[in-house]
Amino acid sequence: MSWPRLLACVCRCWLVLVFGIGHASAFELGVQPARVDLAGAVEYLEDPTRQLQLQDLARPEVAARFQPWRVAHGTPSFGYTASAYWLRLCLSRPPAAPADWLLELSYPLLSDLEFHAPGQPVIQTGAMLPLDSRPIPDRYFVFPISLEPKPACFHLRAVSQEALVLPLLAWQPAAYQHSQQRELLLHGLYHGGLLALLLYNLLLFLSLRDRRFLLYSLYAATFSLGIFAGNGFGRVFLWPDSPRFDIQAQALFLSLAAVFSVGFACDFLQTRLQFPRLHGWLSASALGFAAVLLALLAQLALDFEISGLLQLNMFNAILMGVLVSVASALVWRRRVRSAGIFLLAWGSLWLGAVVATLQLLVWIPANFWTSYSLQIGAGIEMLLLSLALADTIRRERERAFAFQAQALESRRQAHELDLQLATSRQLARDKSEFLARVSHELRTPLSAIIGYARMLRRGSDRITLHEGSADIERSGMRLLRMIEELLDQSRLSAGGMRLAPAALLLRPWLDEIGRAGRLMADSAGNQFELLLPDQLPHRIEADGLRLRQVLDNLLGNANRHTHGGCIVLSCVVCPTELDDCIRLDFAVSDSGEGIVPSELDRIFEPFFMGQGGQPTPSLRAKRMGLGLSISRDLVRLMGGELRVRSQPGQGSTFYFSVACALLPEAEAPDRPSLAVVAERLPTSLSRRRGELRLLIAEDDPAARLSLVDLLEAQGFTVQAASSGHALVALLADGTQRWDAVVTDQLMPDGDGWTVLNHVRTHWPSVPVVVLSAMALLRPPGCPAGLDFDACLAKPVDPSQLFETLERLLPPLRRSHSVGSASAGLEPAEREALAALVRVGAVTEIEEWADELRQRRPELDGFAQCLLQAARRLELHELKRLATA
Repeated sequence: MSWPRLLACVCRCWLVLVFGIGHASAFELGVQPARVDLAGAVEYLEDPTRQLQLQDLARPEVAARFQPWRVAHGTPSFGYTASAYWLRLCLSRPPAAPADWLLELSYPLLSDLEFHAPGQPVIQTGAMLPLDSRPIPDRYFVFPISLEPKPACFHLRAVSQEALVLPLLAWQPAAYQHSQQRELLLHGLYHGGLLALLLYNLLLFLSLRDRRFLLYSLYAATFSLGIFAGNGFGRVFLWPDSPRFDIQAQALFLSLAAVFSVGFACDFLQTRLQFPRLHGWLSASALGFAAVLLALLAQLALDFEISGLLQLNMFNAILMGVLVSVASALVWRRRVRSAGIFLLAWGSLWLGAVVATLQLLVWIPANFWTSYSLQIGAGIEMLLLSLALADTIRRERERAFAFQAQALESRRQAHELDLQLATSRQLARDKSEFLARVSHELRTPLSAIIGYARMLRRGSDRITLHEGSADIERSGMRLLRMIEELLDQSRLSAGGMRLAPAALLLRPWLDEIGRAGRLMADSAGNQFELLLPDQLPHRIEADGLRLRQVLDNLLGNANRHTHGGCIVLSCVVCPTELDDCIRLDFAVSDSGEGIVPSELDRIFEPFFMGQGGQPTPSLRAKRMGLGLSISRDLVRLMGGELRVRSQPGQGSTFYFSVACALLPEAEAPDRPSLAVVAERLPTSLSRRRGELRLLIAEDDPAARLSLVDLLEAQGFTVQAASSGHALVALLADGTQRWDAVVTDQLMPDGDGWTVLNHVRTHWPSVPVVVLSAMALLRPPGCPAGLDFDACLAKPVDPSQLFETLERLLPPLRRSHSVGSASAGLEPAEREALAALVRVGAVTEIEEWADELRQRRPELDGFAQCLLQAARRLELHELKRLATA
């Protein structure tokens, strides 16, 4: 033996002793078993450069790098790696054992695979090559081998873009065929079950339109495709000519399934509502899966390395499993049984996923259970999720039955409410009385405000202030009209309110509202802004009074709930389908305290004041909670709808739209919409005002001062009393002559009815005019025939007061001559006239007076007074003339 050959022999022996490699021993395949796991016979070598060839393995320095695979580690698995791995198998058989065997490498995601058998040409195959490159067409890589009793070495070179797993099995051909049939049956049952669940839940989605069933169906479909591709069936049956897609198909479909599973879990557990922060993390995880999905699709076209991204995708899957498990556990703690089933299902899936991930990362041994853990866990999960969805349907059906029972109970309660109609009517009467009393309390200070305004405008000597009189009076009259409209709440509710559209100058009208709104905001410590478009119609037809009432209510409401903020009134003009009609969009916004969501539905209810407020029964209530209710009804009467947008702490916006007709300029009014009341006496009364003496009873000092100043400024002789009893005391002074009495209705010391009864008893010819802020309230025991000559609302309109005095006083001034003239009536004539007066036959009285003038010319003056009183329907004057 030569020295080189002797040296080579020594080196080989040294390598065998030191590293345990070489051909020191061979793995023997016997008659039994028919299937042999070759993990114990594997020797492997890592080739980071991917440059080693078969002939290089014979070099001592390369051969020394082979290491035996430890059987305790299970199936040879090297995780995600860019290196090429060489495997060496030294096999032999006893003489009685069969010579023909099949070598199976049951992992389909090997992109490049070379098989070297002694004395045979190399077989090059892999997932990136066509199916016909495989010696035996199969979903896995199967190589036929022939063994001799003498040991023979087989070499495999493998490269993978996915995890590199090399499960090597030796099969006797008959046993392999039988095993394949059994596995195909099991896989068929597995995927058939998933398909059945998919179709069942898809039909439920089409029936119920519940998105959870759709997401479950998509999740089951994509997960089944991922498992189908991972087991190699996709390459064989679905995309045989797409090797690049086959490499990424499992990761692609499983990533898509993860996206659908996150969506299903979020909908099933309602994480958006119950756990917003956890929902955000789950959404981020789903986006991670979607990013990997896009990267996989891009890799099909650009061919770049994504093994690191796939590893991150595995950790993302583990994180997502933990998050969903936490969410389901939290819901289960709230005693939701379906969440417990969901938690069990999710746990089985992700236990299998974790096991599969750890096996791919070579952290646990690879065997049948770890290799198929994901499929086993997914099958259990699909069944349990179906049970969870069924439990959800049952629970929602029970809830629907509960709602039906509640509806029946509501009907019963509605019937009981019908029985309480009498009580409701009593409450309505109480409400009307409440509004009347509140109106009385509000009109008294308004009387003083308007009275002072008139005194300021006239420059009266009784007061020294000289500014703001016209605006004060105009605002006071407007507030008075608002109070009168509040009293019409019952008519609004009953549908008795009617609009009175009239010509309106739009911009001056809006500017006036803006001035009032700015004053209102200044008094509340707020800023005010009026937003109007550059182009506004000049004249429109609308009920300006009612529309202004709505805006005033909204501005007042905004200022009450805003402190140190900003109030904005905006008006937008929008065209309509009609050329002569426009739409005005109004909005009142504030930056105040806002409205809590629970009160948004009740904010327009009558007497509701928010923040848990209740109707205030006090006669001194500052607010009645009717402004928004009346505004809503008025807007509806105009054909619109008042709505609100609000967030607590961020202010509110009330908005509505009304349609208005456009008017040509010729139809617009030449007077302003709100004119200051003129204080002019009628001509006939003006000529006689210096000789007329009036007696006034008013308990409020400001109102009394205003009324006295008004009448004295027109030349009347006026004396005022602070109560009814004080006025009666003045009447007791027989030295004074009084032409008329003006009295308030309600006074603490002798009311207006006391004054009227005294005047009718002692001075029946003196007319009595009552001023009242509310309807006449006849006291108990008052005679039925006792009536005032006239009733005027407070604060009194000067023109109405002067017209009333003009109507009442002229007949009084002729009473002396008339009385003497009526003395010539015959008793029969007097009785006939008295009978006509008692029945109120005005037409017959006029005919009787005309006949009296023709028959007795000397009574012409008396007949003229009868005609005048009859035509004016002055029944009290007719009674006086008939009894004079």
